Amino acid sequence: MSKIRHGHVGLFVDNLERSADFYQDMLGGNPQEALVIAEDFIIQHVLFDGFDLELVKQPGPVASCDGPVNHLCFDTDDASAEYERVQAAGYEIDEELVDNEFVAYFFFRGPDHERIEMMQRKMV
Repeated sequence: MSKIRHGHVGLFVDNLERSADFYQDMLGGNPQEALVIAEDFIIQHVLFDGFDLELVKQPGPVASCDGPVNHLCFDTDDASAEYERVQAAGYEIDEELVDNEFVAYFFFRGPDHERIEMMQRKMV
């Protein structure tokens, strides 16, 4: 079998610029140049350390669901500080901060109502 590695996670978005700005400004990603596949079909990768998020803009509205892929998770070294920052920025908190001896995490909603988890692992 060939070596299997992480490729990317695709996320459909309503507004490509808004989403790229969000993933850059709020989560520290590095947006790459957008690739126009067709006039109404554009993709843009946002790179993180060890994580590649592909934003996809296609015709029509984005279908909203909490279906097979439930959320994106980003690791942090201070979940409490991130919770305060996300809350201060006005994003919807989906699940309040849980902080125990093993892990601290919370969930919030991104610009297309995608569910995002911020997690601090305390035991390695």
